[in-house]
Amino acid sequence: MGRHNFFYFAREGAYNMFSHGFMSFAAIGITVACLLIMGTFTLVAVNANAMLAELESQNQVLAFVEKGMSEAEARALEKEILAVDNVASATFISNEEAAEVFRGRYEDDELFQLPDDNFRHRYAIDLVDIGYMGQTCEALDALPHIDKVNAYEDEAAGFITIRNVAGVVCVVLIAVLFLVSVFIIANTIKLTTFDRRDEIAIMK
Repeated sequence: MGRHNFFYFAREGAYNMFSHGFMSFAAIGITVACLLIMGTFTLVAVNANAMLAELESQNQVLAFVEKGMSEAEARALEKEILAVDNVASATFISNEEAAEVFRGRYEDDELFQLPDDNFRHRYAIDLVDIGYMGQTCEALDALPHIDKVNAYEDEAAGFITIRNVAGVVCVVLIAVLFLVSVFIIANTIKLTTFDRRDEIAIMK
């Protein structure tokens, strides 16, 4: 595009914006509004999925070792636990650490100030996919020297349901907003063209 043509189109565009102020304002306003709605809702959807993923990652499984095992023997089980499918990481918690956390929650109540021997060594286990929590718990429970596995399967199932529903709703609403935006913008262009039909006819 030559320099002359660039300045010509820029001048004509500026002139037409003011000579057809209402239609220009309507076209620009509707386009900006559609883009803002699409962008805002997309950000909300992305943030909602990120928050759900964070909540899922905090849903841990507790595996208790057999009572009477020493700390060294309990720590030796880490390799076997990490070898189980769907296990992302395993953090060892000694009975002293578990007792300290428990007593800290009820420091004002003497009835809950229990000795360390009342608690067992355990592992806090993070999963790769909480959708397979049930199968993973069964595999962990089958390991030697693992006495009990605690998992919140109902909560995990709730997280999965929320994630799936949120994903479907986000996709549907974004698709609807996209179609509405295209429809509004197309009609705005048609109205602008109709408003300038006399000028177009003269130019033809």
